[in-house]
Amino acid sequence: MGQKENMEKLFRQYYRPLCLYALRLTQDADASEDIVQECFTALLTHQAEKPAAYLYTAVRNRSLTWLKTKKTVTGRSCWMRCVP
Repeated sequence: MGQKENMEKLFRQYYRPLCLYALRLTQDADASEDIVQECFTALLTHQAEKPAAYLYTAVRNRSLTWLKTKKTVTGRSCWMRCVP
């Protein structure tokens, strides 16, 4: 199976669960989808031995960065209710 087929399989299997995971952290559906898409794009250039673990870690880290940026922009913090 080629890289394109592997990526399509990963996308079909993990896109929705990753979006729900990001949504739980960010409480923003649009941001969650953007974050997950960015992580899949990053995976194309990153040779991960465990792509699912890479994706979940990347989604968590980008979601937390998004929250930190949002906090800076809005002056509000949702860290305490969002971080598991």
